[in-house]
Amino acid sequence: MIKKVRLLFTVILLFLPIIKADISLDPLLDKEYNLGDQIQVSGYILSATNQQSNLKISLGCEAEKVQLFSRYINVKANTKFPFSEFLVIPQSANGKCNVIAEFLTDFAGTDFFDITKNLNGKFSLTPGDVQLGDSVKLTGTVTKLNNEKVNGFATVYVKQENNTFFTDQGKIEEGQLNFLYTPSSILGGVYSIDILASDIYGNQFLFENAATLRIYDKLVVSATLDKLQLLP
Repeated sequence: MIKKVRLLFTVILLFLPIIKADISLDPLLDKEYNLGDQIQVSGYILSATNQQSNLKISLGCEAEKVQLFSRYINVKANTKFPFSEFLVIPQSANGKCNVIAEFLTDFAGTDFFDITKNLNGKFSLTPGDVQLGDSVKLTGTVTKLNNEKVNGFATVYVKQENNTFFTDQGKIEEGQLNFLYTPSSILGGVYSIDILASDIYGNQFLFENAATLRIYDKLVVSATLDKLQLLP
């Protein structure tokens, strides 16, 4: 008798309707992000019945999934439950990724996008030619891919072919680099300047041949001969 009751209960469970919730995610604004960027995740959940559980949002990158958000929500039957969250991309993220939203046993994911450490930068050197012992000023602007100005550091390398003759570090504040260099104990010639820029979130990019510097180690004299007027 007990076995018949168990069998009947199992059959009833098999014919019970499976309660599902539909999760819809809006497309993301960009296809490429930096570490530390805020990413807006929005959409809605729709269910045929009242359901309560945690809405979980994770970042999936290749074989790794990191949960970024969790909130207990109450979804009313046949009523869209909208959500919109700004989430920060963690320093561990890299490569092809997508955002995954989960509610009960249901989930949905966005299209894949790229997470990169690359930065954008523009630099200038004034003057480009300098006498040994005189100073030159290296200025530049460093931003993330979304044009947000960064804070961090820049390592400056003065190089000729495969040899590095000078290395020093300067601050990047609100995207601005202002670096003063006075060449000394170096032979005259043409040198390239590489800049390794790093921000506080872990983004980093090497700008090779960002500027060119010509150094003179011999005195350059510029003279003009005034026209002489011979008086009688």
